[in-house]
Amino acid sequence: MDVSVYLDVGGTYIKGKLIKDNRVDFDNYKEYESKSEESKSVIIDNFRNIIESLTEDESINKVDYILMAFPGPFDYKKGICKIRGLNKYASLYGLNFIEILRSALAEKNKYKYTNTKIKLINDAVAFAYGNYFKNKVEKGAYFTIGTGFGSTFISKGEIFKGKYNIPKNGMLYDEVFRGKIIDDLISNRGIVDLSKKNGLSVRSSKELYNLAEMNDENALKTFFEFGKILSEILNKYLEDYNPDEIVLAGQIVKSYKYFEKGMNLLLMDKYKKKLKINNDTSKAIMYGLYRMKERG
Repeated sequence: MDVSVYLDVGGTYIKGKLIKDNRVDFDNYKEYESKSEESKSVIIDNFRNIIESLTEDESINKVDYILMAFPGPFDYKKGICKIRGLNKYASLYGLNFIEILRSALAEKNKYKYTNTKIKLINDAVAFAYGNYFKNKVEKGAYFTIGTGFGSTFISKGEIFKGKYNIPKNGMLYDEVFRGKIIDDLISNRGIVDLSKKNGLSVRSSKELYNLAEMNDENALKTFFEFGKILSEILNKYLEDYNPDEIVLAGQIVKSYKYFEKGMNLLLMDKYKKKLKINNDTSKAIMYGLYRMKERG
């Protein structure tokens, strides 16, 4: 029996699901506190408790895989955490997370986790693959908009980069647009800065969303302008690449109904029909982890 644990690791919550014998069903995943701002020992204990909770069934004698989608920066192959200054997982900085977690799991049940393969994948990449394989396209562009701007391009099943105006690292977050890096424009801090120019004092896109729900003119204007900037960026980087689908997701995308008009004003017509909104990133991420596991 193949037993695999799938985790979507975020700064606030960790979503988890146990899959047996590759019976792929990522509905009804469980949600746990991440405790990402705590000490190393608290974070590691939390991961161990989550994994043990997911695998507590008495019929499970061994766990084959633990697959985790983790935000960066990270050395994903070696398991070295490089996150700092982001208000999450800073206490793991410089540590081999995989080996520390493996040791923690072995403390209570060595046999169950003796030969477990622990793999870390960038969360934006896992999300992209989840959508790509589910939607069965040849070429796709995938963007997550939250605390930062994640971007992944996939063509013929492989990460695409270095051609058709796509950067060599395949990521847009540090590209310069209008004199700023894109991550400072299309992100939570980007929309907060934009709201300040419109006379608002908000700390997050969620607060701005709440104002828009009350029909606040400045909040609506901010979202409209945000949509225009996003569409200009997409036009610039997608024109030559010409994907079959464009998928947006993330916390800010939950406000899509408010920046949709701004996007549609400038977004090239050929992209409007290709644009999709994914409101369940965790399900897509876990499916992406599964497909990447199957690929080896």
